[in-house]
Amino acid sequence: MARWRIGMIPAMAGPTARNQSNALADQATISKTRRKRESLALQDLGTELTRLTPEQLRELELPERLLEAVLEARRISKFGALRRQLQYIGRLMRDVDSGAIVARLRSRHPSNSRQRLPQLESVWHMDPEQLKIGLVSISDRASRGIYQDEGIPALEEWFGRALATPWSTVARLIPDERPLIETALKELADSEGCHLVLTTGGTGPAPRDVTPEATLAVADRVMPGFGEQMRQIGLHYVPTAILSRQVAVIRGQSLIINLPGQPKSIRETLEGVKDAQGKVVVHGIFSAVPYCIDLLGGPYIETNEAVVKSFRPKSAVRPRQP
Repeated sequence: MARWRIGMIPAMAGPTARNQSNALADQATISKTRRKRESLALQDLGTELTRLTPEQLRELELPERLLEAVLEARRISKFGALRRQLQYIGRLMRDVDSGAIVARLRSRHPSNSRQRLPQLESVWHMDPEQLKIGLVSISDRASRGIYQDEGIPALEEWFGRALATPWSTVARLIPDERPLIETALKELADSEGCHLVLTTGGTGPAPRDVTPEATLAVADRVMPGFGEQMRQIGLHYVPTAILSRQVAVIRGQSLIINLPGQPKSIRETLEGVKDAQGKVVVHGIFSAVPYCIDLLGGPYIETNEAVVKSFRPKSAVRPRQP
């Protein structure tokens, strides 16, 4: 008689057993992604707490161990040690009511809050399989209704062709005003919990083109490779692509990317340069987006390879769903 270890599926098991195994593996991956996202959100909250004075921290009525850990983090100057301490703070906050801490922090110290505290409730109730995309079209005339915006419809149409996994969008149409752009990006990343935020327009050298400045102002980290690749793609079509100032950044767990304003340029930037036979000559920027979202703790994104093929290291690739 064959002996099976707990959890082992026989090599000759039928389709039902294999399907059950795949479902369990997928659920484990989803749970791991969700835990990672929660952990990062709690670490972000810990970072916000370290910006308060000891007196302000005591007003929040934190549990003693958590208060001591935050005070210790304030005394640490080395990056590696501070990162480990914030991870420890994140673990401590799993055992407390983090939502209550956020509420007290906002009500008692609104001037200290950067209004980008992690929205823990939205993280916990977010569909872990669905990609949430923020779309920001930046145009003075379109925002005033002088002409119809083309950027957001073009992006929604493109995602409809390119994505093979669930997705949803949250859209904003605003003028070329830096404070409004910054506010929209913060809301989409922090309050809406968008994994990916794309802007269109406002990236040229004209005085009113301030999208890159607004994007950098809300950034935690800059991702220069996206801007470099976008200009490389554009130069295959027009020499004025060197005038483009698109940037990409990370804010919290959100990837924010500036795109051109014209639908044709948006598609070319996302898909890359292709020859007459449809073979990719220069990779589009979206090829790298799914793996970047993976690394930020977001959902696993699959694409329609006839439109754009995503790239991941072999160790990060999951079997395609039927």
